[in-house]
Amino acid sequence: MYSKLKQTVHENALKAYNTGLMAGTSGNFSTVDRDLKVMAITPSGAAYETMLPEDITVIDFNGNILSGTKPPSSEWQMHLSIYEKISDVGGVAHTHSPYATSFAVLNQSIPVVLIEMVLLGGEVPLAPFAMPGSKELGDVTAETLLKKQTSACLLANHGALTIGKTMDEAYMKAVYLEDSAKIYHFAKSIGEVRIVDESAINEMKEKLGL
Repeated sequence: MYSKLKQTVHENALKAYNTGLMAGTSGNFSTVDRDLKVMAITPSGAAYETMLPEDITVIDFNGNILSGTKPPSSEWQMHLSIYEKISDVGGVAHTHSPYATSFAVLNQSIPVVLIEMVLLGGEVPLAPFAMPGSKELGDVTAETLLKKQTSACLLANHGALTIGKTMDEAYMKAVYLEDSAKIYHFAKSIGEVRIVDESAINEMKEKLGL
């Protein structure tokens, strides 16, 4: 019944692991079926290299396990809070990608240093610190995304998070976020960073229909 949801989460989580967006068992990925009122999410403490589609956990909106033999990610409340507060989100990717997370540790947002960052919504803001695994983390993250009208943010002293209309889109935005953070890091190390002019950002958003 939930095989498609499980497959989608598994494929994107494995891609993210293989491209270095997180290490060990860190990070978590989910997608939602709003009609069925269920969320498929990576299981807690599972190694990505041995994870199978059937290991993905499906829960209802109260956290009850409907499918899967392992408990859901400890961050399931964060994912659920985002789905509840942002109605058009269909996928959430939470990574510990090194370059993006380094700015989260510095408690610094990432300005629009690449015009392509409009695909993320523009500047990547910093969500205030909240304890991992808490609903509060989901609340402050969702509020940050909504306030800044963006699909990517940094989690203070924790990691990075992206959302999308689908799980595939959320994963791809996680890739774009890490690439932007890496370029920003290199640029800062060799000279003065020039931020994209706001008029150019608005023009590109209009061109792309964003």
